[in-house]
Amino acid sequence: MRPTLRSKTTRARAGFTLAEVAVTVVIVGAALTLCMQALNTAKITAVQTRNLKLARELGLFKLGELESGIYFEDIDADSTLADTFAEQGHPEFSWEIALGDDAFAEADPNAPFNSWSAKFEKDKEKQEEAGAEEAEQPYERVKVRVKFRQIASFKDEVVLERWIPWKQVHKTEEAAADAQGTDANASGAQGGSGSGSGSGGSNQGGNAGKK
Repeated sequence: MRPTLRSKTTRARAGFTLAEVAVTVVIVGAALTLCMQALNTAKITAVQTRNLKLARELGLFKLGELESGIYFEDIDADSTLADTFAEQGHPEFSWEIALGDDAFAEADPNAPFNSWSAKFEKDKEKQEEAGAEEAEQPYERVKVRVKFRQIASFKDEVVLERWIPWKQVHKTEEAAADAQGTDANASGAQGGSGSGSGSGGSNQGGNAGKK
């Protein structure tokens, strides 16, 4: 029995052609590439979210330290209020504090270094402040910027702003008097406890002698 034309056509289409295999490989490769890109984007987004959250927490921590008055001396000496969070276990995060209308310093890597410009600017500001009467300011505007390593095109900093009572930021005469009074009370309490223990010992010795 001779094979018909229909049986020959069915036998010829039993496998895949090279073109069909190539198209399948291209489609699968494109799908895998898209999946890898989506996973990478999700990973980067998660790291960025973690950095933003941690930067905000560290910024609030630094504001709390400023409110406690531990930077009185640095602020009065016009020292640069900037450092890293290495003591808190995050050396990759850095902080900077700006008071009032001061802006954060933006470093230009291409600009030449000038060690005298900052000194001249501070002297000029002091002269302007000395020539004008400063009104009493019950609150001070404080800005804290926390920077971290930039990932892709995402932002690499968090800026927090808060109005803090003036006496908690700047060392006033009242704050200095309070600090001295606290130290005096603490030393007096220690001296009183020492004299009390000494008198107690003498009383015990007298009673033992009478017996």
